[in-house]
Amino acid sequence: MINILRISIILILLSLTQLYAININDIAGITKHAPQSEIYGMMSNEHKKWAKEFHNEISDIDRYRNNVREIVGHDIKFEPKQIKINGINMRISMRSEIKNGGMAEILNASEFAYKGNTFYSVTVDHSKCKSKENFSDCMQDSGSSRVELIAEKDWTWKEGTEKWLNYAVMPGKNILFNNRSRRFTVGQCHPMQGEMINWMIKFKNKNLILRHNFRSHQNDDGKWEQSKYYNSEFTLKKFKANEINGSSEWTNIKMQFKNTHKEDGILRVWVDDNLAYEYLGPTSWKGDRDRCTFKLGLYTNANLKSVNKEGRENMVVLIDAMAIGKNEEDLLKNLNKDK
Repeated sequence: MINILRISIILILLSLTQLYAININDIAGITKHAPQSEIYGMMSNEHKKWAKEFHNEISDIDRYRNNVREIVGHDIKFEPKQIKINGINMRISMRSEIKNGGMAEILNASEFAYKGNTFYSVTVDHSKCKSKENFSDCMQDSGSSRVELIAEKDWTWKEGTEKWLNYAVMPGKNILFNNRSRRFTVGQCHPMQGEMINWMIKFKNKNLILRHNFRSHQNDDGKWEQSKYYNSEFTLKKFKANEINGSSEWTNIKMQFKNTHKEDGILRVWVDDNLAYEYLGPTSWKGDRDRCTFKLGLYTNANLKSVNKEGRENMVVLIDAMAIGKNEEDLLKNLNKDK
C-alpha cells in the first residue's frame, strides 16, 4: 500500500511539475536552454541511495571489469584510460569518470577485438549522473547520465567542412531494451546550443538509429526548403538482445559528413561496409547550427523510465577502430594506425 501511494504521488507531481529552462553559457557539450525537472532530480537522488547499497560490497573498477569479463567470456586485462581517436584530440565532457574504469582499454582479448589487439569499454551508471554549473544530467530528459568525450577544439565541422569518421561499436550490456523512451547515444555532432543536434548515432528499442536534423528538400521548382516536419530518425540496424540486454555483435560505422547550408552538403553512413543512409543537400540551415563538435562515448537518456533499477546501472558499450580524417584516404591512413 505504501509503495502504491509513493508511486501515485510521484505520478501526480510529474503531471503538475513545470519544466524550467536553464540558460547555460560556454559549458562544453551541454545543451543550452535544456528542460530540467526537479522531480527527476529527486528520483535520481533516491536511485543513488539505492545504488550505494546495491553496489556496497564491490568497487567500481572491479564491477566494470566484471561486466567486460561477462561480455567477453573470459578474464581480461582492464586499464582505465581515455579513448584515443586517431586524427583528433578529445577531452572529458561533463565531468565523466574515467579513473574508476568508466572508460578502459581492454587487453588479453585480441580475439574479441574488432580490429587490432585491444578495444575500449565505456560504462555508465545512472547513480553517477552529474551536475555542472547549474546544469544537471540527473534532472534532464527523464534522467540522464554519461561517460563521454568531446573534441578539444570547439568546432569539428564548421560551415563548408567535410570530414570522414569511423568507429566500431558493440552494445555489450543493458543497452538493448523493448523501450521507445530510453536512448543510448554513441556518437554525435553537437552544436553546443539548442535542443536539436546536427546528427546522432544511438541505440533505441533494440535498433541502431541515425537521427539527422536540419535536413532540407527540393520543391518542384528546384529550390531547397527546410524539412522541419519530416521524420528525422532512420533505422540503420536491428538487434536481438541476449540475457544481459546486449549483443556480442560488432557494428562498424563509417560516415562522410559535409556541414553546409549550401546545396553540396553530404551525410552518408555505411554500416558494416554497406551504405545504410545517404542524404545530399543542405545539412544545416543558414544562421542556425552551421557548426558542431564531435562527441564519442555513451550518453544515456530516460534512465528513470525503466522500472528495473538494475537496468539503469552497468550500461556498457565496447568501442574499437576509431579514426577521423579530412577525406576517405586520410581516414584510412589514420585507421591503419590502430594496432
